Parts: sequence; structure tokens; C-alpha cells
Amino acid sequence: MASVVLHGNLSIDIFDPATTEWKRWLQRFLAAIKIFKVPVDQQILYLLHYVGSSAFDVICNKMAPADPYAVPFEELVANLAEFYAPEPLEIAENFRFYQRKQKDGESVKDFVAALHKLSVHCNFGLYLKTALQNQLVFGLSSHRGQSRLLESKDLTFDKAVQVATAMELSEKDSRQLQSGTAVVEYVGSKDRRAEKKGPRKKKSVQEKSAKEKNETNKTNVGKNHVSQSGTYANTNISCYRCGKNHLASKCTLDRNIKCNFCGTPGHLRKVCMGAKRASANQVEEVLTVEHWEHRNKFFKTLAVDGKPLRFEIDSGTAVSIVTKEGTQIRVEKLLQRYRKELDPGLTKIRGLQASLVTKENAKPIFLKARTVPFKLLPLVEQELQTLVKDGILEKVNTSRWATPIVPVLKKNNRVRLCGDFSVTINPNLLIDEHPLPTIDELFASMAGGTKFTKIDLQQAYLQLEVRKEDRELLTLSTHKGLFRSTRLMYGIASAPAIWQREIENILGDIRFS
Repeated sequence: MASVVLHGNLSIDIFDPATTEWKRWLQRFLAAIKIFKVPVDQQILYLLHYVGSSAFDVICNKMAPADPYAVPFEELVANLAEFYAPEPLEIAENFRFYQRKQKDGESVKDFVAALHKLSVHCNFGLYLKTALQNQLVFGLSSHRGQSRLLESKDLTFDKAVQVATAMELSEKDSRQLQSGTAVVEYVGSKDRRAEKKGPRKKKSVQEKSAKEKNETNKTNVGKNHVSQSGTYANTNISCYRCGKNHLASKCTLDRNIKCNFCGTPGHLRKVCMGAKRASANQVEEVLTVEHWEHRNKFFKTLAVDGKPLRFEIDSGTAVSIVTKEGTQIRVEKLLQRYRKELDPGLTKIRGLQASLVTKENAKPIFLKARTVPFKLLPLVEQELQTLVKDGILEKVNTSRWATPIVPVLKKNNRVRLCGDFSVTINPNLLIDEHPLPTIDELFASMAGGTKFTKIDLQQAYLQLEVRKEDRELLTLSTHKGLFRSTRLMYGIASAPAIWQREIENILGDIRFS
């Protein structure tokens, strides 16, 4: 074996799998042997030396009975990588990435760095920036910063990091300003505490004469004597917690003690601002209103001398306060005005009918009604009467198809009548195929939005009418006889795709829907 020559000051940290990734450490090692020009035949010696005793034992056991010093360099690296850096599972890495939230005390920069690290093996590709942006917004611990990012338009990952970092710094500085103690100095008050601090020194004759001279120039102002020589700290300080002559930060009053007047912990009644205002019969500020999303100005274009000019409407305030009673009266008037349009009944969607297509040579299936629990019988009968009254069900005497009902008890002490179509019509249907949006797609479509509206349709399927020629397929078999459905029923295999397609067509022209 050729003699080993130490090259300069080649020295890197010993590989520690607990604190360093194998790939990162190997990059530094390869760079070091390249910088110091280590010969090829000595690179194995340096590698086995700097991997440390733990990794050396691993490679010896893994390659036994072969001598690791006689194995090629590339094979050594490959075996160590196989042990310390196995190929991760992409699904598991994606799960860890989407589960990552900002921890308590963790800065935004550290959180972003952690997201970058977790995304290495997620194989996001071109979707990387969007995934980092979304997870930064979802995982941010600051609700204020999260709200600001959600209301930002054209949000990008770099902009999101910049905004979140700036808000974090502003909150930190604001807390320091609020918790900091300011020392106020006044001209004319003598700091007696300063006289008590420090050892006493003998004054020279010149100092004494200067003092006597200053004593003759003193002017009596109130209780404090003002000297020409300087300014002194004010001793007339009143603690806003207990009222004594010291700073609130030095107060020893229990922070949990409650005021006998307002009930707020942290101060006594004698210094309570509410008690002082009440005794003086003063009007106090009871509410501060601030809504940044409603601070847009109102403009109106008017014709002045035949020319259109844009004027700003000066309302006097960006946000107005209205009484609860007045708001309720206005709402009741609106409900009364549009009562016909707000019919709580299950009205059908006009101009739309769902169609069900059966397979060729499909044979009709008729099943008898199943026994309904006695406790649910009154509820089932009441629901049947309601659906017949609303025109959703119609009574028939005969039918080639019949499906038994499955009553589902709801929280409002009512039942939802579903059909067990899995044993009748579903196996004989040509099921509609229409993609349903995923959670990620829904969140992506809402990115940058500031106002969100939700439409909740009561028993949505029952609002979509079915073609007359297909209604026999939806006949229900009950203890009260046969009922043919005129609307799309729960339990139909094609119902989700049909409903999704039709609702997208209805809302397709609405922006950001």
C-alpha cells in the first residue's frame, strides 16, 4: 500500500447520521478531496476515516467477509447510501409535507426551510411553488397573517413568504413596544434614589464651592427644587395596578386579583379607569370598529357642463354602526318582500331533467317492501305524505320495477327516505361519468379570494326532476304501497355525476364559482 500523505488542512466533520444527511455530507467530502487534490488511490482511506466509527462498523458488517479497504470507492459510497439514505416513499413524503404545521416559537423562515426540506422527495415538479405556497398558508400559526394571505390577490410563494415574514416581525416589534418600560425624565425633580447608590466620595474644595454657588441659584417650583446643573428622574410616578409610587413593572400585586368595579384582573378599584369615568359621569369609548375589507371608497360619475366627472361619495366614515333591532326590522321587511321567492318547500329546478340510461337487455326487478321499525313508522308515513304533497312522489298501483326503502333518521327528528337501489337499478345502469372536484382543486380555485359565499341546497337531489320515461325505474316499495319518484333519488349510482354536471352548467357563467 502506498504511503498516505496528509494534504494541507483537509478536515471535515465526522459523519453523524443523527445530525447530518448522508447525501449532504458526501457532497462536502467530495468537494474537500477535490479542493485538496487527494489522489484516487487514497480517497478510500480518507472516506473510511471521516465516516466515523459507527458508519465504519456498518460498512464492515455489510460487506463482510470482504475488506472495505479493498473495495472500489464507488461501491463503498453506494453501500453507505443504501444504508443511510434509502429511497423514500413518495406517498409517505407527501403525507408528511401536508401534515407539517408551524410549531410554537418557530419563525416563518424556519417553517419555510422545513417545508423546502420535506418537499425534496415529494416529486412536485412544476407544482412545487404552488404546493409550498398552499402549505405555507394552511400551516401558518398566526391567524392574522393567514387572513392577510387569504385575502391577497395574485399570491405567489415568494410574496407569501415576504408578507408572512413582515407581519411576524411587526407583531414581534409591537409586543416589545407594548411590554417595554419607558423612563421619563423631567427638569426640576431630583433623583433621591441616585444619591443612595454608589460609594460616597470626599468632595474637593472646588466642588464644595461650586455646590454652594448652585445652592444660591435654586428656584423653588412646587415641591421639587430645580438646579441649573441638570435634569433628574421624576419621582412622582403612580402605578396603574395598585396606585403606589413605583413603576408597574416593579409592582408586586398579584396579577390574578380582580377589580371590584369592572371585574378585570390585574388592578385595584382605586386606580380603575372605569370607576373614575363612572364617578365623573363621563361618556367612555365602548367599542372600536375596524374592517379593512370594507374601506374601499365609493365613487359616482356625474355630468358637469356636459362632461362626465368622477366624484367620491363622502359618507363621513368608512364603517357605520347600526342597532341590532334596526337590522332585524330591515331583514324582516326583506323576507316579507321576497317571501314567494324564499319558499322553504322543495321546488324543482326549472328547465332541467335528469335522464337514466339502462343497459341493453336489462330485466326489471321487483322487490317487496321491507319491515320498518315500529318507532319509525309514524315518521316514515309523515315523510311520505310530505313528499306526495310536494309532488316528489306519486302513488301508483303497478310497476315493473320496485325498490325497498331505507329510512335514515336525522337530527331534527325527521327521516330521509332512500332507496336500496344497489339490488335493483344500479347493476343495470350505464353510470354517468363526470369528474368530482378534489379538495386541492377547490382550495386552488379559492386562492386569492377575499369574499366567500356558500350555497346550501336543502335535499339537493330532490330538486332535480327526472324524465317521465325514467320514473318507473325509481319506484319505491313501502308498507303503504308503491310510490313513483319524479325527482332524482338518493342511492342512484349516477346521481353524483349528474348533479355535479348540471350544477356546473348552472354556475358556469358566474366568475370565481
